Amino acid sequence: GSGETAVPFDTHNGNTLLTGDLDRCQPSSDFPEEFEFSENTQNTKTRRRRVTCKATVGRMPYLDECLPDDEECIANWTSNIIQMEQFQLHRAKGGPDYTELRAARMGELGTETAFEVLAKAKKLEAEGKHIIHLEIGEPDFDTPENIVAEGVKAMQSGDTHYTPAAGTARLKEAVVSHIRRTRGVEVEPENCLAFPGAKPIMFFTMLALIEAGDEVIYPNPGFPIYESMISFCGGTPVALPMLEEKAFRFDAEHLERLITPRTKLIILNTPGNPTGGVLTHEDLEHVASLAKEHDITILSDEVYDMILYDGATHESMLALPGMLDRTILLAGHSKNYAMTGWRMGYGVFPPTLAPMIQKLIVNSNSCTAAFTQAAAAEALDGPQSATHEMVEEFRARRDIVVEGLTNMGLTCQAPQGAFYIFPSIRGAGVPHSSAELADYFLYSCGVALLDGTCFGAHGDGYLRLSYANSRENLQLALERIKEGLERLRADNSLWPCAATDAAIASLEASYASGSADLEQVGFVSAMVLALMGNYSGTGHYGGPLSYIPSVVALHLAGGENGGLRYDIRSPKAPLTDKYMMTAGHCANTNYSVWMVLYEAMRKHRAATGDSHFDFSEEAAVLAQDALGFRRNPQAAADLLKDHGLEDHPLFAGRGRPIRPLMGHAETTDVTNDVNGGPSGIGVANAAGKAMFWDMVGAPEEVKVWALEGEFAFTEGHAQELKTIAAAQQVGKRLRVLLSNNNAGIDDALIGKDGKSGVVPEGPIADQYDLALQFSSYGWNVFEVKDGGSYEQLVEVMAKTESWPQDDRRPMVIIANTVKGWWPADIENQIVGHQSHPYGHAMNGEYFQALAASFEERFGVRFDGIADGPVSGAERIVQFQQNIDVALSVLDQDDGRLAKWVAERLTNIAYEHGAVEAKANLSVSREGNPFKDRRLRLDEIPLFPVDVNPSRTVELFAEVGRKWGARRAISEVGAWINHVTGNRWITVAADLSSSINIENASLTGHYDPIHNPSGTRLKAGIQECGNASTVCGLASQTVSSDPSEHIGFWGVSGTYGAFTPLMYLPLRIFAQQKQDSPFDIGVVTIVAGHSGPETAADARSHFGIFSPQVWTLFPEGQVINLHLWDYNDVAPAYFGAMQHALSHKEVAGIVIHVARPDSQVADRSRWADSDIMAASKGAYVIREYDRSLPRHGTIVVQGTSSMVSVLDSLPRLAKNGHNVRVVYVVSEELFNTQPESYRERVMSDADRVDCMVVTTGTKRVMPLAMLGPLTKEYSMSSDHDDKWRTGGLEAEIIREAKLDPESVFQGITRFAEARFTRFARQRTAVKALFDAE
Repeated sequence: GSGETAVPFDTHNGNTLLTGDLDRCQPSSDFPEEFEFSENTQNTKTRRRRVTCKATVGRMPYLDECLPDDEECIANWTSNIIQMEQFQLHRAKGGPDYTELRAARMGELGTETAFEVLAKAKKLEAEGKHIIHLEIGEPDFDTPENIVAEGVKAMQSGDTHYTPAAGTARLKEAVVSHIRRTRGVEVEPENCLAFPGAKPIMFFTMLALIEAGDEVIYPNPGFPIYESMISFCGGTPVALPMLEEKAFRFDAEHLERLITPRTKLIILNTPGNPTGGVLTHEDLEHVASLAKEHDITILSDEVYDMILYDGATHESMLALPGMLDRTILLAGHSKNYAMTGWRMGYGVFPPTLAPMIQKLIVNSNSCTAAFTQAAAAEALDGPQSATHEMVEEFRARRDIVVEGLTNMGLTCQAPQGAFYIFPSIRGAGVPHSSAELADYFLYSCGVALLDGTCFGAHGDGYLRLSYANSRENLQLALERIKEGLERLRADNSLWPCAATDAAIASLEASYASGSADLEQVGFVSAMVLALMGNYSGTGHYGGPLSYIPSVVALHLAGGENGGLRYDIRSPKAPLTDKYMMTAGHCANTNYSVWMVLYEAMRKHRAATGDSHFDFSEEAAVLAQDALGFRRNPQAAADLLKDHGLEDHPLFAGRGRPIRPLMGHAETTDVTNDVNGGPSGIGVANAAGKAMFWDMVGAPEEVKVWALEGEFAFTEGHAQELKTIAAAQQVGKRLRVLLSNNNAGIDDALIGKDGKSGVVPEGPIADQYDLALQFSSYGWNVFEVKDGGSYEQLVEVMAKTESWPQDDRRPMVIIANTVKGWWPADIENQIVGHQSHPYGHAMNGEYFQALAASFEERFGVRFDGIADGPVSGAERIVQFQQNIDVALSVLDQDDGRLAKWVAERLTNIAYEHGAVEAKANLSVSREGNPFKDRRLRLDEIPLFPVDVNPSRTVELFAEVGRKWGARRAISEVGAWINHVTGNRWITVAADLSSSINIENASLTGHYDPIHNPSGTRLKAGIQECGNASTVCGLASQTVSSDPSEHIGFWGVSGTYGAFTPLMYLPLRIFAQQKQDSPFDIGVVTIVAGHSGPETAADARSHFGIFSPQVWTLFPEGQVINLHLWDYNDVAPAYFGAMQHALSHKEVAGIVIHVARPDSQVADRSRWADSDIMAASKGAYVIREYDRSLPRHGTIVVQGTSSMVSVLDSLPRLAKNGHNVRVVYVVSEELFNTQPESYRERVMSDADRVDCMVVTTGTKRVMPLAMLGPLTKEYSMSSDHDDKWRTGGLEAEIIREAKLDPESVFQGITRFAEARFTRFARQRTAVKALFDAE
């Protein structure tokens, strides 16, 4: 309050607005920039004040004019700091900041909360949750057929043009007749106006009548847009309470007290939304009397006038004496005729007001659609039976809901109109607000309804339910609401959209008493795993069994104990903890544990009927899915049919068909995140994933758990993770659980105790220290002596959770495990690689020993295993029977274990909800930023653009400037970062400058503490790990929509010769992108210094053969761009980007560029002079001279190749060699072009009459299916089938025979041999015909 202390606040990206008690606190007035601060109050109108504050990063403005006792005031300021997406304090995006430039009145514009709740509900549905919609006020009936038919008829007959602004004559006549028939009033057609919906009627009325200072009385609770439009038009909203004790009508004396000389308008709504209240004739007479006495206009909202019950009648203000000329009737078709999507409203206005409103129509929407008006006229004039039937069904539904809510103890009046119920929660027996309950019912019960305060302050303590839904859904919603209330009454904890402290405390208590339950879950999981291996004759017992305790602990220990925070009912929600089973061949560990968890949920749901335990079967792993282990989709789908078991009672009633469980560690099922590949490779992208959540400002609780074995960390990718994770300071975001059982597939890693190993026993093995290997790289190392002990595992996991957040060392837990672990003592237990099931007969001796220990522990008996191997249908039946036996342990003691697991999982879901609720990300969760129109080909800037005071982006350069293609890469990246808000992240060791991605960053080097918005990652020469990192980064998303990726694109690169080191991470990433149920980002690889031009470096650097690995993908999954000219780079890359955004299977874009600079080409005389031609994949530089004989097409790729070809063209023309020249940027992009374009550039005839000039290898041509003699006449860096030597650039180009003189001679040879070439091909074709 003294003005001497600065209060810190978070200014990440500067996206901050402050809210507080501004009546008491005055910010300093000497700061240069203005911002708007808003006070959150319960008043009927939000008060706003313009104040000034200093835009000082890292601290709040001084509050130097506060009163001496204003400590509470300062507390209000600091506690109400909120993130505002897309508010850029420094205008980092470069364009206008419309949050600053907006008109002040935009701050007064409200919204309709029903659509916000609908969006939340749709988000939950996208995550797999079942939501019953009672929030939206829309009839669930189709528009009556006669109305639809009239609309279609109108369109077919040509009624698709402008109509008079006021509406068609036919509609006006229909309105006049309808008003006469329903209200007994005669109105003139010229006073009846048509609108696209009813909202414009109230909006235009207020625009025409309300000025600053005018007061408008409106019903509260009432339609929220009333208050919004009053404020927007400058008026003062004055709330008229609709009282429950008066059947949600107003008190006449109270209304009279609200009228002042400034009262201009009174809004009435009958029947009313949200209450269903219906005004009486006496109510209307009282309003009419006041209106005439005080010269007030009435806006009468009567959109529900035909939806009435129990003999209620509709009274209209229009019908009262003397009111026709001071009443505006607001009516429409949406509710009465189920025409919400048609957008049709009509109003009746006083004669002197109608022309003004018509002028507003002309200046806004011009008119209402002609065919909509035709349908609307039919609705009014035609049969009304469909509406009567709809109302009768609404009445029946109303009665169901009223009875159900009343039986729960809620105070609930039966509405007389509309299709809403507005129950009071005051008798609910829970101490929570209506807003909290509305969120609770949505997130915890799956019922979407509205908090009464959505309709104004007088709605507090109420809920609004729309019964425009089926009777079945209404009954189910009532069951869920009842169950939810009972849960709240029982423990008085609440989960509106997250867990409370009470729920988390319950979670901790349930773990403290449940370590024995973890062990039981682990034993059942181990038995399921052994059964799958036994009957499938494939998979592994050893490694997968050793991971059972850790996987069970991670899934059930709870977030407070270091376990996963996730919702198993929606396991792919963005802010869940990321779980990565990266250990090779251990997916069956996941399958087994998931099967136990989901079957526990299913069994407990069946036992209790509690919908809280519902889940999507499509996302789950269920008992029948064991039959799909290591089967592909078609085999799993046909399994029962192929064995004649489709009607077998064992498989009846199991819900969905068998799900194939075909993956290794790279699967994306249930909680498993998108991984990076097999042993050693999968774990390498974990740092990129962890870094993502730092970059988006996720809550500190969000973490990545990766499980891997000791052998895998001898692999190069995994080794490089050690440095990368430390360099990026991922801290406790990344936790690796390393299972150390010293047992590989064949050999042990370390020789000891007389057992040989890769590292021989003795002094070397004695110093081979896994913990030291990590700690020496800067990791935090924790050790678990017995990785089969749940107590020890959870103790260390909890330690990692409570570890200081500011310790930025990544974490590894080294757990000593046993390959072939079993949770019970087994005589002659088999461990090591011999534990693989393919080494044991089905139902063999060892498997029987495992099964016997389970039988003894739980008192169950497996079927038929003592009788030896089985096959065919018998195997499948026995397999399923014994899976069911193992899972029957969940049912013992009245389902005690199933109950413990199910309740534990839902409590863990509360934990995840708490994280979700507190998340205040630094990036928007709506819309893929890479789809910004400024990144489209037709929108990218052709001229230099200043994106900040010190950076100008030039996507295109002037002709003749000596700028090579690689220089444009940074410009492309900088433009993308400018548009997307820094989402193009680069990782490229010391070559970042050399391959020219360094300057793509507008925000500098990334640092999670000091510069989290940086886009350039410092990295070592770790090409495998760098590629893995960007794949991990691009695999993450904050989007709840599985079809929309919202995250980052990753970029890495190196010399083209070394990019094969990056191949495997991207190859696995591509398969994930292909198979994943959710979209992920795109990775860009820069194969820099490709071709023979890397002259001054060692010859091993030449990128001639190696970059061809990027063609070794399924067609279309990677787009290769071979760029030679600066002005080709932007069109090609943005063309590839547009294609990738519309084709989910595109995982990568590979940019091939050479090191040396070349002059920017003059395209003015080219056959295709389009500056965007490169986006089409191939373009024609020179066409044939039609006056001369043709000598064939020169297909070119690569910088030196193209420069030499262009240099040769004048000499070739002078010598009469009439060739056409086609440059191929990208075969992948070229193949996406229309057939007409492809035929024009490279027809089939051109393909058999061409040669290639390329800096690459002749073994991989720029285009497929070229003619049989093409290779013979082509020119490439490997023309003599030898590696190039080295030297200066000009020397190596001559050695590659790609210098201008060699190219001239080569093309001459090709052109002059045309007759010979054709003759040879004709002879070959003739031989084919002759052979026939």
